[in-house]
Amino acid sequence: MHGDEIDRLYGSVEQMQININQRSADLTAESEKAKAASKAKSDFLATMSHEIRTPINGVIGSLSILELNELKESDAIQIKTALSSAEILMTTVNDILDFSQIEAGKLTIGSVPISIKHFVKEIERVYRPVIEAKGLSLRVNTSELESDFFFADPVRIKQIINNYLNNAIKFSKKGTIELKAFTQPSDGQVGLLWSTKTGHLFRG
Repeated sequence: MHGDEIDRLYGSVEQMQININQRSADLTAESEKAKAASKAKSDFLATMSHEIRTPINGVIGSLSILELNELKESDAIQIKTALSSAEILMTTVNDILDFSQIEAGKLTIGSVPISIKHFVKEIERVYRPVIEAKGLSLRVNTSELESDFFFADPVRIKQIINNYLNNAIKFSKKGTIELKAFTQPSDGQVGLLWSTKTGHLFRG
């Protein structure tokens, strides 16, 4: 191989290395931009979630106080529906806050003893007015529970059920939505069953 060919080969290798280094630098810069954008989005979601929660808490508090007054039946129903809607909205805002925590790697899953009957009853309290306001009915069944307490993260379970119930309300034009808590005979674990007459089903 002649000297000029070696020089050309060396020049090509050198240029290739320069291109690789430049591409590597570009990718690093793009990665840093993506991380910065993701952090900015997470920070924005967290800030907005906190900002929105304050007025929603005010609405919930005011409606709760108003609900204690002696009201006409029609007014009481409207107040109860508005209160339930505000609480569901608060749940949605909390979900957004959790999303920002997931992206930041800060989301934690807890495990505490909870009363499943109280848990289901609370969901019923929040959702029944909204469900009935749409002309649907809600049926809750805990008769097949052998034990009332189990360990779980109530916030995460409630988020899952809220999502399914919100979809049930959104996509069901008529019929009954059922939420059932039961003890599985195979292993004694607590199960949750959600269904509508249209065949939607959730089991956990």
